[in-house]
Amino acid sequence: MNKSESGSVIPLKLPHIAAWQISQHPAIPGPDKNDPIIAVLPAMQRGAVWKPKQVEMLWDSIVRGFPIGAFFLAPYVDARGVQQSKYGQASQPANYHLLDGQQRSTAIALGFLNAWGPASNKTTSEDSTSRVSAVLWVDLAPADEKSDAEFVFRVVTRSHPWGYRRSNAEVTLSISAIRKALDEGFRPAMSDPKMRALPPHQIPLTHVWPADAEAPVPLVFVIEALMSDETASLDQVTDKLRAKLASLPFWDAKEGSWPAIRQKVEEAIDAREGIWPTLVEHLRASATLKAAYGVPALILPQTVRPDSGLQADPLETLFIRVNQAGTQLEGEELMYSILKSSWTEAPRFVERLAHRLAHPPRLVMLATRLVLAKMQRNNDTRHPAVPGVAQFRRLVHGQDKDRPDFKALLTDFVQSEGKAVFEEAKKLLVDTNLPGGEYALPPVLAFELAHKSPDVALLLLYWVMRMREAKLAPTGITEDQRRRLLGFLTALAWFAPDADNAVAAVWSDLKQASPATLPDFFARPAFEKALQLGQNDKLLACPLPTPEVLEAVVAVCVTKSTRHGGFNKPDSDFWSKWRWYDDLQQTPPEEWRRWFEQHV
Repeated sequence: MNKSESGSVIPLKLPHIAAWQISQHPAIPGPDKNDPIIAVLPAMQRGAVWKPKQVEMLWDSIVRGFPIGAFFLAPYVDARGVQQSKYGQASQPANYHLLDGQQRSTAIALGFLNAWGPASNKTTSEDSTSRVSAVLWVDLAPADEKSDAEFVFRVVTRSHPWGYRRSNAEVTLSISAIRKALDEGFRPAMSDPKMRALPPHQIPLTHVWPADAEAPVPLVFVIEALMSDETASLDQVTDKLRAKLASLPFWDAKEGSWPAIRQKVEEAIDAREGIWPTLVEHLRASATLKAAYGVPALILPQTVRPDSGLQADPLETLFIRVNQAGTQLEGEELMYSILKSSWTEAPRFVERLAHRLAHPPRLVMLATRLVLAKMQRNNDTRHPAVPGVAQFRRLVHGQDKDRPDFKALLTDFVQSEGKAVFEEAKKLLVDTNLPGGEYALPPVLAFELAHKSPDVALLLLYWVMRMREAKLAPTGITEDQRRRLLGFLTALAWFAPDADNAVAAVWSDLKQASPATLPDFFARPAFEKALQLGQNDKLLACPLPTPEVLEAVVAVCVTKSTRHGGFNKPDSDFWSKWRWYDDLQQTPPEEWRRWFEQHV
């Protein structure tokens, strides 16, 4: 293996790439003097975002010996910080930053992650229940004729412990298939009654398998069986795999669908032709210590150091160019990376901003717009728009002549006032212990509001900020005030065809509201202003019928509807084909028609 010098190209081995995230694994030897690459992510990187199908296709490419592209590495510099990898960090000190290749390296590491092994084999980023977030399986049955894959790899995750569809990993299982996986597959195979009672998201991934697989085995079992003895014959590898499979907690289950699946697995690994021997042959060349299959790593020459006095680190410039050349990293995520490049401690403070209200990139962009709102001139009547990437970069690096202090104000806001602003906004949305708690939103709907309606979330956050500036407690409002606040926000978020301009219609009033009127801002006068017609007589928000009218509409069009097979049949087409805007227009209840004739 070549010496790792700046400007050189080094072939990396898969086990060593996995070792960047999984330490103390028996199948992964640590880097030695002949393989000195230990890479971590720079702070500017985002988190892992690949979907299951991308992971599965990458492993099919690896096993078939296809090139999977080069990794870009840059010499490690403390000032560039470290972003936590999805499955943990190497136990040895890092000497390189991974500039490009995070998603592929994380997918590779997943193949070496043993969810059933001892604690030392697991990652450092697991939660307190010691359950991993994903497991990679390989189905020893042939791939579908329509697929271009030779090997069927399957990912199961905490959110989809039953996996995705074998024929198309971009599509989730149907409701009926999920129910069958739980009731006829996983739960009958569990010996512990308490575990059988767990909701799906709490079932450990050690006790499930891809539900529609034909002959699934954990990929890591195959890799470990191979790497324990590189000269082992097919029979010896098969025996080692069989011993590992016996450690699965459901391997000897007598009930449910698993016994039939186990029989197909045993038949597959006993075969001397077909998928199993081909998989062993291919993996022996690609996933073991042999250098026949190498991932090229391009070692970038040392550029100007980030602490050299220049306003922008050249590595940041390269990072942006690499990611803008494709379509994977853009918008809020790219701007968050720019912020982390300039302020490496940003993730530590951003993660404190109202946990689970939104993803970090969205939190940063909301914080950015709040700071821009603080910096607005008095005659600015519209809420601050989301800045473009180029504009955000100028703001962060102090190159915006109108707002040279932006970065200092943003970092100060995120570290101090921002935590309280976001936390109080979250409480107003979800806390059932505050006045008006019966109207609180489930956390998933609060997250959806911030995710799908950022302008509406910005309106709430700006109101909280204004209340705090006026020395008023946002969470101290009355039950009626909170009820109107929640109704106002959800009406815009859920029913406004143009939420951006609906928020713009009331922004000036909120900005100029006196302290005495702030608690009652979310009331009829402001909402009626948001209902006005915009350009080309376009409706900014929908007038909302009374609860009584909506109740009648829901009864006719949803709960008592027979369209598409009916609401009350879980296997009907209603769940995939019903669309409120089509069905309500085609069969409007009399109450619905009468209300709109009177009010619109």
